[in-house]
Amino acid sequence: MMHPLKVFIFFVVASLVTMFAGVGASLSGDLAWQSMSGLVSALMVGAFALGGGMGITIFSRGAFGLMQTGRIIQWPAFIGSTWVGFTLAAWLFAGTLAVTSGLLASLFTFGLAFGWGYLRKEIPWKGRTWLPMKMPNRK
Repeated sequence: MMHPLKVFIFFVVASLVTMFAGVGASLSGDLAWQSMSGLVSALMVGAFALGGGMGITIFSRGAFGLMQTGRIIQWPAFIGSTWVGFTLAAWLFAGTLAVTSGLLASLFTFGLAFGWGYLRKEIPWKGRTWLPMKMPNRK
């Protein structure tokens, strides 16, 4: 259960960096309100990224009998889920969080989170493929 927690933390930190750097999303207002809404937004983005990304990956594996979904399914699932998280956080904190490009913010956040995960060897790179792999037939 530590893997999902670590990936969640990667996404929370990455979304904070994205918002404070102003890459597709930015925070405004006084520092206290920025910090509070930024932290809650980052937690929302992390929850949506992890829940949606893993949910779509798990669903795809079960629905299509896949051993692994491949990056071609996994990455867009996480990027899209991150986008949803930013969109909902911007709606909730309309006065503080401005999302000027949800796609850019989600791509940047995904790149930071997965890059950090790959560097820390928490998200495996070796043995993974770009294309989905079917589950071998078992008798």
